[in-house]
Amino acid sequence: MKHSLYLSPEAQAAASENPPVTTDLPRPQGLALIGCWVNTNKNSQDIQRFEIREKVPGDKEIVLLLRVYSVGGEGEESWGETEISTLFEDDINKAGYDAFVAEYRFEHEQVRLQANTNLGLIIMTALHTCKGDDGQKNYFCREYFRRQKTL
Repeated sequence: MKHSLYLSPEAQAAASENPPVTTDLPRPQGLALIGCWVNTNKNSQDIQRFEIREKVPGDKEIVLLLRVYSVGGEGEESWGETEISTLFEDDINKAGYDAFVAEYRFEHEQVRLQANTNLGLIIMTALHTCKGDDGQKNYFCREYFRRQKTL
């Protein structure tokens, strides 16, 4: 992951003239997002819980998969699995991811999920964009999730 955005123009020029001689970069430590997360609001009418796992555990390039479960007609409903499209770090000096973006595309709706960690919780915003002419309005919800267990 490049962080040249945070370097001064002089530092960027020096880095490009003298690139580091490393052949194997270490994997970021502290993949704190991995695990099962449950909504802190038991009365929520949207996302109840979600799971994050590595697509290929131990692979050099980290790819995370997300599976969301929401309130359904007869209990819990799985949205299926989607790849987390972007991972973010809140501090370029630490190795680990603190936030992500993922997206689900359904027949009548697209849901963009944006989440970040804070004080041991994951705060997730779900942006629901409705498709079609059925009069349904776009909406968003923000929920808080606590770790249930690790995978």
